[in-house]
Amino acid sequence: MIEKFKSWLLSYPEFQDPSLKEMLDDAIKCYQNGIARASLLLSYNAFLLVIRKKILAFENTPQKHQQSEWEHKIKILRDDEKFEEELINLLCAGADKSIFDYGTKKNCTLILIIGEEGEMIVHMGKIPL
Repeated sequence: MIEKFKSWLLSYPEFQDPSLKEMLDDAIKCYQNGIARASLLLSYNAFLLVIRKKILAFENTPQKHQQSEWEHKIKILRDDEKFEEELINLLCAGADKSIFDYGTKKNCTLILIIGEEGEMIVHMGKIPL
């Protein structure tokens, strides 16, 4: 099962970057050895880095953002210490500011759960105020 997942994951060009591939290999090794929390954190970080890289590779200002506002967001995304919060904000932006076309709502968060069998469950959902 793990080998099928690993093959599927590594079939995507985004995960061919050597540092990401190593991070995911470590995540899989941790998972196979019952170290689920470390596996979850490594996987989470790898996926955030892929999304970050895709956003930074986009050369234009998204339609729903002012150029100066977008440049500020890009500056934060380039900062290894600050990018995670800004990235989550971009992922969870309401339709009026979303840079992605998936119709997310405001006030959402990534929910990471370790299931009873050690499986990792990732969910992006709305948090009511």
